[in-house]
Amino acid sequence: MFLRDSFAERARRTARAAAFMCVLSLCVAAAAAEPPNARRVIAGARLTEAPTIDGDISDAVWAEASVGETFVDQITGLPVADQTTFRLGYDKDAIYVAAHCFDARPDEIVMRETKRDGRVRDDDHFEVNLDPFHTHSFGDFFLFAVNPLGTRYTEVAAARAGKEEWKGEWEAAARVVDDGWTVEMAIPWSILTVPQGDEAVTIGFNAHRG
Repeated sequence: MFLRDSFAERARRTARAAAFMCVLSLCVAAAAAEPPNARRVIAGARLTEAPTIDGDISDAVWAEASVGETFVDQITGLPVADQTTFRLGYDKDAIYVAAHCFDARPDEIVMRETKRDGRVRDDDHFEVNLDPFHTHSFGDFFLFAVNPLGTRYTEVAAARAGKEEWKGEWEAAARVVDDGWTVEMAIPWSILTVPQGDEAVTIGFNAHRG
């Protein structure tokens, strides 16, 4: 299975907005180092067990996951001061993501929204963008965002937009820690309607922090 970058989210909060653009392969090794604002290849990882989604990223299973780091400013292309690292894995049921959003001023983290699908992206947030059929078309993208309170926000492919019952159930949890905040996500394959089977598929992937 291959995940390939296809989305660059507009910066909402210029001071912290950053993105990690990559080409993720779930079956090949990582490529050589490239400039931080280039597409990067990281090795995918099938997890031996599903992580507990509680915002605590110290679960031993995350050591099996791939690592993404060096988020860059979407305007300048330069690495941002408050960095983010994430781990990415999968199993037959879901894609799993854990992120550590470092913040030099954790007392200034913005986290107000408690309503699901409310104004989560006006808060500090971490989001994953997926293009399940790798069409590079905005109408086919899925977006999953979480703020430091663990409040979830979802945007589904355009053909399913407006259908609340079609957004599907996915898990997320977050915690504020001494040097920022952490988040875990579990996104079921069933939400993405990716065909089941033994053949590899290619989908778009990007991670963004706002």
